Amino acid sequence: MRTPPFARGRRILFASTAVLASAILNVASPVAASTVVNIGETASGVAVSNSNLVVAGLANAKQGVIVTASGATTRVDIQCAVSDVEIDAAGSFGWSVCSDAPYLGVSSLTTGEISWTETKVTGAFDVEYSDTTKTLFVLGESGQLAIISARSLSDYEIRKSISIGDTPAGLAISPNGRQAFVSTYSNRFMIIDTRTGKFRTVSVRLPGSQQISLGSLAMHPSGRFLFASGYVVKTGSSEFTPVFLTLNPTNGRTISSATLSVDSTSIDIAAGKNALYVGMGLSVDLPSGPTGLLQFSVNQRGQLGRPTAVTAGRVFTSEIELSANGKHLVVATTNSELLRIAV
Repeated sequence: MRTPPFARGRRILFASTAVLASAILNVASPVAASTVVNIGETASGVAVSNSNLVVAGLANAKQGVIVTASGATTRVDIQCAVSDVEIDAAGSFGWSVCSDAPYLGVSSLTTGEISWTETKVTGAFDVEYSDTTKTLFVLGESGQLAIISARSLSDYEIRKSISIGDTPAGLAISPNGRQAFVSTYSNRFMIIDTRTGKFRTVSVRLPGSQQISLGSLAMHPSGRFLFASGYVVKTGSSEFTPVFLTLNPTNGRTISSATLSVDSTSIDIAAGKNALYVGMGLSVDLPSGPTGLLQFSVNQRGQLGRPTAVTAGRVFTSEIELSANGKHLVVATTNSELLRIAV
């Protein structure tokens, strides 16, 4: 997830392996996190396995923290400006990418073994994994995407290296691993065939003369919908309104949209079967009170419902991630806390 240039300035992420805590989520009403872990600074990247094993990264400390389902934590020194982390569904392997070096960190979460392999991607800020195809996707600030085989510790061959020719904002992978989606800081996103490396550009349009700048992406577990966050800019105005979209992943057609009344801020999203989870760097006023962690219900047609709070109170978030089985939501807050929420 990246912060739009007009929102809070350009934010570079450093990450590694870090942690989180636990809570119970009700789709209809706000709940409080059951466990909170203070890690000393805001995590810059988080990931969670199906067994609730969490990894995240600390920018200034250049450390990773691993948190088990029982809450046991381990800190690891990382001598690299890691910008994002990922984990496989089983919680066996973790990966990290660096903003200052074109390398992928490969960690065995069972043995503790760590190795590095070259990605040839400069300024990497996002890494995603497809459990279906055993493939990693590393996206860089210049618009370069590396597709890397990840079938074993001795593998990690770069299958494809693609330049999208634009400044990227977000990355999402289809459930079958055959398509990658890259958003840009405009109304366009790219649909990439991960087997051939060929891609096409699709434009997102809103009613009237509204312009949109896209941000984070998230794919629905069914593959039928692509969710996007962004900002609407009215013609002749300098005001930015956060917008959330359900898109047709084939042609970019807008299926549903929702806006929030809040100033420009960092936004991250994660998609479950029946909800789109939203983490924001500022709070939004909802009927239940102000919060920076909320959700939109999603019906079978991809329509977004009214926003409700996931947690009550002024929770300001930097990163959120949902496990592959849709049961565990991980949240990094801007006050150095990590939350783990059962959904």
